[in-house]
Amino acid sequence: MKRILASLIFLLVFSLGFSAVTFDAQSSGSGTATTNITWSHTCTGSNLILVVEVVTNAASDTVTGVTYNAVAMTSAGAATLNTGVTSRIFYLANPATGAHTVSVTASGSAAIGGMSQSFTGAAGTVNGRVVTTGSATTASLTVTSTSGDMVVDSFGQVSSLGGTTSNQTNRSSTTAGINLAGDASTAAGSASVSMQYTGIPAATAWAYQAINVQQLAAPVASGTGNLSLLGVGRSYRGLFVSPG
Repeated sequence: MKRILASLIFLLVFSLGFSAVTFDAQSSGSGTATTNITWSHTCTGSNLILVVEVVTNAASDTVTGVTYNAVAMTSAGAATLNTGVTSRIFYLANPATGAHTVSVTASGSAAIGGMSQSFTGAAGTVNGRVVTTGSATTASLTVTSTSGDMVVDSFGQVSSLGGTTSNQTNRSSTTAGINLAGDASTAAGSASVSMQYTGIPAATAWAYQAINVQQLAAPVASGTGNLSLLGVGRSYRGLFVSPG
């Protein structure tokens, strides 16, 4: 029996296709004088990331963890002003789709507000975190990002009045009694993204931070070449495509 040897030679031309991060859904919850709050969030779509912002009116960071569907979320860090406000951001790559419970746990009793947003087209990673605290009537920060990414912030203040966003889209808000308000907003990625909250009551303590949610990069390979079946005497030429 004649042995057939196959040889495939082709030139590949690579290009990177990007799936921009897109807002999916939001939800929120709150409680006063408590160590735990829960609320339901529904994730839909593919290449998901879930971001949860937590604000408290404790003078120190008392939040010990956040879960979604009983899966622990990763902390991106805390912004704390020792006069009584903390802002936290947590995230989870590839969260379960459908409606599931977000649970926030703290080590000490305080007013707690929680907000959640899910996004599609995400790589599941974050970077570029920026933190600022103060008591001025405007809170602002600038995040290094890139086109197709999404900047997500967490703003907490010792007041029952929510902040007014500038340069971004407000996604979630929460209040817990008369001494805590929280907001979360997003802005489309670019080389430099400036975000701010204005109209903050005078001498009100606030804590503000933001992260950059990175987009999913999908490599696509394509090219042309020759496929020769040695021993058969036939040659084929065509286009080879590998979907991302």
